[in-house]
Amino acid sequence: MIIAAILFTALTVSTPSEAAERSESSPLISNECGSSVDQNLSESNYREALRLQADGSLARAQDKLSTAIEYAPCNMLAYLARAGVRIERGDIVGALGDVEYVITMKPTLAEAYYVRGQIHMRLHLWASAARDLKLATQLEPDLADAQFFLQLALSSMAQFDFWDAIGSLTRAIAKDDDASTAYFLRSFAYERVGQLTAAISDMNAAIGLSRSAEAFHRRAELFIRTGLDGQALSDLNASITLNPQDAEALADRARLHKRIGDSESAAVDLRKRRAILNQSVQSRLKDN
Repeated sequence: MIIAAILFTALTVSTPSEAAERSESSPLISNECGSSVDQNLSESNYREALRLQADGSLARAQDKLSTAIEYAPCNMLAYLARAGVRIERGDIVGALGDVEYVITMKPTLAEAYYVRGQIHMRLHLWASAARDLKLATQLEPDLADAQFFLQLALSSMAQFDFWDAIGSLTRAIAKDDDASTAYFLRSFAYERVGQLTAAISDMNAAIGLSRSAEAFHRRAELFIRTGLDGQALSDLNASITLNPQDAEALADRARLHKRIGDSESAAVDLRKRRAILNQSVQSRLKDN
């Protein structure tokens, strides 16, 4: 559950910002479009679409990008931007179609492989995602930022290649001053390869950067595995203070209370957990 929340956040896809930045210094539209295009109108619609996307007006942004493409069918960045909008709107098939067209027309455009890699991650095609992301940075090394290495690590973790993930996360940390997510994930990877001391060290770093309920809960689990019950209880208390509705943290604290002989506190936590779960069930029934 803890890792799932991080994965969901990390898999939120948008067109790489480098695409918009590159348009400032290089033509948006290749000369292959011929003389019948209206480059100025295509570019103005493209830029307006980026503004609308940033404001959350996704339907209008997609319409503007389609207009940009009508004015200049060779505006590859407009196709990529439209793919990003389609992903945000849940149209994965349409997004993949836009990106595949760009790759067919411009097989050396790094951003296209970058976006397709993100789409493959959404589809859980992890090996394909890793190939596309690596190819993107071979074509354009500047794309290899902290987010890139984070995504590459997620692909490796999904394939249970935790040592490879550790390598990618180490590079992500080196490129990001606020690398709380990378430390969090590297802690998980270290645990999976049996390096518990390193896992705790990374979770210490994650908590130092972002005192989240998930991080305290995660470190408590590591402390329990290493027999440090006192530290584990302290972290579970902090986690539950930050998120009183975390039924899993309450269950873990109840088990820990019971293990150290505090049956009364364990019973209190289990009652709270049952109340949260019952409330969740009632809420779902009401929604249906």
